[in-house]
Amino acid sequence: MLEIVFDECSAAGLKMAQHYGEGSAPTGDIGVSIKPASPDDSPLSEQQMQEVLRHALETERRRCEAAVPLGGNPGDVLALPGRWDIGPLAGGFDGPARREVLIRLLDTWPQSDPSPEAEKLLEQVRTSLQRILAAGREGEPLRVWVSDLANDACGLRWLMNELYKAESRSEVSLVALPRYDCRPDQEVICEHRGWFEVDLGEWGRFVPQAQAVTPLLCRVLAKEWRRLEAEDAPLRAVVNGQPPVSVAADFYDPFLRRALAKLPATFRGGELISQMIIDYPNVSRDGLVWLRMQALIADGTLEQLAEPRPDCPRYDCLLRQTAR
Repeated sequence: MLEIVFDECSAAGLKMAQHYGEGSAPTGDIGVSIKPASPDDSPLSEQQMQEVLRHALETERRRCEAAVPLGGNPGDVLALPGRWDIGPLAGGFDGPARREVLIRLLDTWPQSDPSPEAEKLLEQVRTSLQRILAAGREGEPLRVWVSDLANDACGLRWLMNELYKAESRSEVSLVALPRYDCRPDQEVICEHRGWFEVDLGEWGRFVPQAQAVTPLLCRVLAKEWRRLEAEDAPLRAVVNGQPPVSVAADFYDPFLRRALAKLPATFRGGELISQMIIDYPNVSRDGLVWLRMQALIADGTLEQLAEPRPDCPRYDCLLRQTAR
């Protein structure tokens, strides 16, 4: 069975989740990050540090014991990181228009050329798609992991269109990540944006919820993708849980302006990205927010006062809100 996700972080998590919890509980070193309550706090004593580490190891041991390993081969985990919700679609997933938008999204560091990284992403999609279509010819089953993020929703429809065109013989199952994961036994509710946030030991719990993708459902999803492709919008969004729709490039700007209202008149661009992630985690990615920040600089809403600091991303630049 091939396991399919739509971003690199989820693929890494899925590979580790396949065998997480198998064997003995961890007994080695473990890293712990400790944030002081205030700058004046004294460092932890050796005894306090040992207690923190003991608690962390015990927590990890319990997580491993409660884990539901997926099993399988990490080589069968495939990522399709096409950034499917952003940019025009004309010319196919690896056409000039898509390549250009990927370069712009990845162009966040002054000293690096984003072109090789964009080409690497496109090659990963090509390679994964070839493997998926080959599996379809052999009737090898596919399991697709999706969340309600626009990237996943669009990527799923693109994939179904490719399978439909190829007349794939694979049985396809769909594992949808619930927005709120209720755990009555622990009296907690976990809120997830995407599979990249799911604990390694938790992936297996969602397998029984998998839905079979019937030929009819495959055709419906493929048709929805062809509609988006024909509209060829600069952006696609999931609104009120509905199938993704084509929207204008400035669709998220009202959210951006609300986040701006919480910042001082002069700020670093990274502060705005952080505020967006806090307030609107489902719509925020640093590359997309940076593109919109550049648009606000271009229209005069923001004024760039200084370049980013050395060894910092482009969005570290110093900005001023002109209306404040």
